[in-house]
Order: sequence, then C-alpha cells, then structure tokens
Amino acid sequence: MEDKAENTVTGQLYFELGRYEEAELEFRTILRKDLCHLGALMGLGRVCQATGNWRDAALCFRRILSIDPAQTLASEHLAEVYALQNSPTEAIKNYLWAAEGYLDSGQWGEAGRIYKQVLGLDPAHPTARSQLADLDQRIRQSDTGERTGQKPEIRAYQASDEQAVWEILEPVIRAGETYTLDRDLSRQAALDYWLEHEVWVACLDGVVAGTYYLKRNQAGGGSHVCNCGYMTSAAFQGRGLAGEMCVHSMQMARERGFRAMQFNFVVASNQGALRLWLKHGFREVGHIPQAFEHPRLGLQDALVLWRPL
Repeated sequence: MEDKAENTVTGQLYFELGRYEEAELEFRTILRKDLCHLGALMGLGRVCQATGNWRDAALCFRRILSIDPAQTLASEHLAEVYALQNSPTEAIKNYLWAAEGYLDSGQWGEAGRIYKQVLGLDPAHPTARSQLADLDQRIRQSDTGERTGQKPEIRAYQASDEQAVWEILEPVIRAGETYTLDRDLSRQAALDYWLEHEVWVACLDGVVAGTYYLKRNQAGGGSHVCNCGYMTSAAFQGRGLAGEMCVHSMQMARERGFRAMQFNFVVASNQGALRLWLKHGFREVGHIPQAFEHPRLGLQDALVLWRPL
C-alpha cells in the first residue's frame, strides 16, 4: 500500500514537471499490481492525454468510470479527449455528465465552466443554454443572500399539490431522457401513474420543488422490496433535493417494513442520478444492454440498482 502511494505521488510530481515518460513508468508500475487503482489510472490517462495518445487516455478514463461512475473529473477528461479527436457528440455527452457531477456536489462555477465548453462545441445546445442561464440566476441569488441553503420540508402529498406536481412531471416526461414513459402522455395519465402510489413532496422557499413515490416492487414473495421514483423541478436542481428525498424515502420504507429498495431501470446516461444512488449505498445488480432509446444519445444501457434497508 505504501509503495502504491509513493509511486502515485512520484508520478504526479513527474507529471507536473513535464517528465511524462518517468510519470508513465510510475503509474504503470502501480497498475501492474492493481488494475483498478483510480489514482494511477487518472495519472496515466492524463499523461497519455498530454502526449497525444488519445486511445490509451480514453481507455484509462473509461476504466475509471466503469469502476466508479461518480468520478466527475474522469468524465471531464474523457470529454476533452473526444473533443480533441473531433468527436463532438461523445465529447458533449461526457461534458454533460461532468456538469451534472459538479452540480450534485454544489460546484456551480465548475458546472458553468463545463456548460460553456459544451456551447463551444454546439452553440445552440438546449440543455447547456438553459442550465447555464439557470446557474447564472442561482449565482446572482447567492450573491444577494437569497439562497439560504435550508433543508427542504418533505411532507405527504395533498390534493392541493396536484398542479405543482404536474409542473415537475411534465418537462421530465416531455424530455424523455430518464423515465420509460410516453413523451406525449396526457396530464391525467401522468398524474394517475404518479399518484397511484404513496407520494411525498419536497418544499423549498415555500413551493413544491420535488416529489417522490414509494411502492412495493413486486407482489407476493417480492413484496418486502420497495421501489421509488423521484423528480425535481429544474428550477431547484443543484440544491440537494434528490439526495434529501432519497434519505427520506429510505426512512419511510423502513417504517413500512420494507427490507430492501430496488431501482429497476436507471438509464446509464443519467449519470447524475447514478452517482447519487451509488453515494447513498446502492449497488449495481443488473445490466440491460441497449434497453432505452434516448432521444438525443440513441440506445443506452439500463441498470438495476439495489440496497438493503
């Protein structure tokens, strides 16, 4: 363990000095002993990127993300490699994953920087434009003391919340990027789908900012495992709502006697959600190839996530 740490530090020092061959030797020495060493993979990837070895750089960064999808910096470096290889579609996809990671950790400035990189590749990209505008507003609010950082109030759904919940559901359904719901689903059908379960809402600044449902995942012998669905208003993303709702839902599930929670269909391109669930103790127990047709990114894999309660 000490040898790996020493090799990592030495490799990083060589890299900073521009002594790339020596840095590469240090990182490869570690990887011969431990193919999953994230620090060595990141170091080697950066060396390969700096020396124009795009293929090996991409392999390193993809390997990191296969081990830990929450490694935001690896997504950013992989995007840079694709941009240098004139692969804008792949570059944008990975930049967006990196931006989501920065948003999840509250690093608004870093997220804004990444969205600007996306706009450099596609000046009309709708997600980057809208998120950057939203970030600018949040930063202005923060500067004037309007962002208080308070925890949300999470309470049971009430009939008076119907319009607010629909305003959260509609843009997510219309985007068609995360849920297996028809994009032209009517208001009534969408509300019927969401509200047939036990539902809570999360309130910030006096308004409904997020919602989730809780239900048993299967009947009969599978009824001890629960399932949840979460949605957050775009206006309140980056304020930790999804994480707070996740923690709340696990507590509610325990109180109702569930012994595990399972997410049946997490789209692999939804990296922000995937990072969050892994952070909260879920692990991948199933992988379904090309199960979801993303409207912009094409066929995507889907993951089954599970954790005990």
